[in-house]
Amino acid sequence: MRSIRWTITLITILVILTSVISVSVASQIIIRNETDDISVDTMNLINDGTDRLLDNYFQGIQNSVEIIANIAVDDLDSVFLVENGVVRPDEEESYRSPEQIEALDSYLREYCQKLQILFSGVADNTQGIISYFYCISPEISSNEHGFFYMKKGKTGLIEQPPLDATNLQPNEDLGGTWYDVAVAMGAPGWLGPYICQGLRCGNAHRCYGSGHFL
Repeated sequence: MRSIRWTITLITILVILTSVISVSVASQIIIRNETDDISVDTMNLINDGTDRLLDNYFQGIQNSVEIIANIAVDDLDSVFLVENGVVRPDEEESYRSPEQIEALDSYLREYCQKLQILFSGVADNTQGIISYFYCISPEISSNEHGFFYMKKGKTGLIEQPPLDATNLQPNEDLGGTWYDVAVAMGAPGWLGPYICQGLRCGNAHRCYGSGHFL
């Protein structure tokens, strides 16, 4: 009788242990699967949110650049530029009298002063802007080069020496300088991203960026 009782007790204990182990293992598998599903769903939500943030971020920059580009073109005095030999038929030679050169430089200087105020206002209200510049073709003026502003550290946008297109170094990512590629477009357009050695970023003299050029 004692042997039978011990056998029944042992079997009962084994059944209980087996049930407990089975339930524990099944619970761990269920919890792990649910945790994985929750992690995947969470990552997907984070990715979707990040995508929307990045889309809004880049869209804001693009809108600001397009606003500036359109105003910069519209504000040019086409009649004045024609009279001073900037806009001319291709077959005509490029010649300007000393009076035309002086008048053009004065016009460009005043034009850039007004345009820089617009650039500054737009840049201050656009997230992610670390620099802005307006580069004048050396074929138009050898005295006026435009303007160039850049953030350094935690400071605001600080005035820098204007970019001189004649001193730019070719970029291997573009097969030339960003200026040459922009001019070849013949219209406002996007470039980049690329390593721009012409923009003086701290001590590195290199930065990544894209641009919208006239």
